[in-house]
Amino acid sequence: MEQKQKNPFQFEIQIPFEGHNSLRFFAGEIISLTEDFATLKIESLELQVGEKIKLQLSSQGAGYDAHILECLITEKHSRKNQSWVIYQIKYTSFDQSFWPLVCAAHSTAA
Repeated sequence: MEQKQKNPFQFEIQIPFEGHNSLRFFAGEIISLTEDFATLKIESLELQVGEKIKLQLSSQGAGYDAHILECLITEKHSRKNQSWVIYQIKYTSFDQSFWPLVCAAHSTAA
């Protein structure tokens, strides 16, 4: 069985955001980021795989202007007795030149 290799451009990160899915607003945090995908942590929300969402990255004190990501949910992971759900998303609209600024401003120390 072939072992899945970790993306060398994946960053563990903490970026707060506010988002919506055309029906409701929610808040959460981006906890992992690559050039194509991100992993989100959202409190008790029933979003579904295949759903389109928009996220506004919080820029307060981060050294860049607020930015909006348009995304598609590709995976959903929840655990019993936890109030949050982990979602994997794929960007459908994202300015690639903005990505290094976000990483530099929010990288957590290794």
